[in-house]
Amino acid sequence: MGIKTIEVFYNVNRIPDMQPGDWDAAMDFRDAAMTLIEEALMEARAGEWEGAEIGSNPATGEPEVNFGFAVSDFDKAEALVRKAVKGTRYERIREIMRREVEMEPQAIH
Repeated sequence: MGIKTIEVFYNVNRIPDMQPGDWDAAMDFRDAAMTLIEEALMEARAGEWEGAEIGSNPATGEPEVNFGFAVSDFDKAEALVRKAVKGTRYERIREIMRREVEMEPQAIH
């Protein structure tokens, strides 16, 4: 059995009305987007918050914020994310990354 997660990424420099280098505003944006999406996933019983980060894109060096959720169905969760942010200032998602990690069965002693 595997654990499925999605991670939502935003480029900080592409956040509407964001001033370069304003990390406090970037974290406020991230937290508000995360709350909006978390509420949609929880209401649909489709996902649960896992964590959040702020840093830079390894490929480009561009500042980014991201957060993730454990989900049961990738397609359903991604559709809920996109629906939750449609028409809001959180609509400019750079990427939604899907990950699945297979878990090794544990022996019971």
